[in-house]
Order: sequence, then structure tokens, then C-alpha cells
Amino acid sequence: MKRVVYIIRLDDANCNFNRYSNKKMISELFVRYMACSLLKMDNSRLSFSKNAYGKPYLVGFPNFHYNISYTKCTIVIGFSDKPIGVDVENIRAIDIKIAKRFFSKNELDYVLSNDESSQKLFCEIWAKKEAYVKWNGKGLSMAFSSFDVTDNRIGEILSLFKVDDYIISICSEKNFGCKEIVELNEHQASQISAEFIDFLVRNNYRSFSWILQWLWESSLVVKAKIE
Repeated sequence: MKRVVYIIRLDDANCNFNRYSNKKMISELFVRYMACSLLKMDNSRLSFSKNAYGKPYLVGFPNFHYNISYTKCTIVIGFSDKPIGVDVENIRAIDIKIAKRFFSKNELDYVLSNDESSQKLFCEIWAKKEAYVKWNGKGLSMAFSSFDVTDNRIGEILSLFKVDDYIISICSEKNFGCKEIVELNEHQASQISAEFIDFLVRNNYRSFSWILQWLWESSLVVKAKIE
């Protein structure tokens, strides 16, 4: 199965995409759409469930793994034939109390090693921790203070990317390279949106009329007639 991580970037000034429920719904539908495409499966045969810690998975397809993260108007969705965890963080002001509570000594020393870059370094550690616990399937039930992402044994399965003011971390047994990262700008996302609309209509997702309306009205969508 194709290994790929999609970074979907929408302009904050031009989209009505900041609601958590909107991003969650769009992400889940995009996963369903990609599952149908990558597995050559009919939508009616797809069934999703969650493990004991709440990580979602596709039932009956042990070689299809995916993970989702979003913040503001950026969505990151990773697909792989092995377990995968992804996280995206907006570089922002840090609260050193959070670092002292959740970071190991080595991680904290790393964050404080450069005052000018401390915000970026904090987000790097946090994104790595999020991606790691999502990769192992335990999520936030695993205490952040119980592991150290600067440890080489963990670090070797983590990939890190910076896109503008965002830090993106990917955790996988096989590291992801730039060729496996697909960043969609507004023009490129418009083409995906057109396919997405067609997918929704063909698979009788008309009950999600608000999504169709949002896609149609947004500046992203290629104006195509819906029969």
C-alpha cells in the first residue's frame, strides 16, 4: 500500500474551517475516500472501529493504517501499511511549567538550549510525543513524562518537518521522506475537492449537505456542476 502523508493547508482568512466538528468530519470522510481509492474497495464494505485506547482503525485490513491531526486551518493525515502516528503543532508561545511537568530532563534541556528558538524547540518535542503515543496506539493514556523522544531508540522512528509556522511529526517504523509528503495548497486542494464532491455524491453522502455546501462556496473548490 502507498505510504503518504497529506498536509492540507487552507487560508485562514478565506475559509470557514475553524470549527472542530468541521475538521473532524472532513478528515474522517477524506480517510474513507482514500481507503476506497487505495484499497479499490466499495464504500459499503468499509467498517471502522477503535482499539481499547480509542485509536481508530479499519476493520479487516491489518495492512491499512492511518492517523489524523489538525490545528487551526491545517490538517495532516498519514497513510501506511504499518502503524503510524502524526501530529501538527502551530509554533506558539510556550509555558515553561508545561515543559517541566511533561518533559524529561533531556527534553527540557533541549528546549532551553536556545532562548531565541525555544518556542520552536518546545513544539518539536510536543509534536514528537503526540506522534509517538498515537503510533503505539495508547494515546494520552501514556504519560508524556514516562518516555524521552531524545532517546535514539525512539528518535529513530520519528520524522520531523517544518512548514511555515507549523511543526509536523510522523512516527513510523520506516521514516518518511520529502517524497512521501504531499502538501496541498489552495489550488491543488481544489482539484481534490472536485473529486471529493463526486465521491460524496456517488456514495450517497447527500445527508452531509452542509459539507457539500461548504465545499461549493469555499474558494478551494473547482466549480463543477453536481447532478
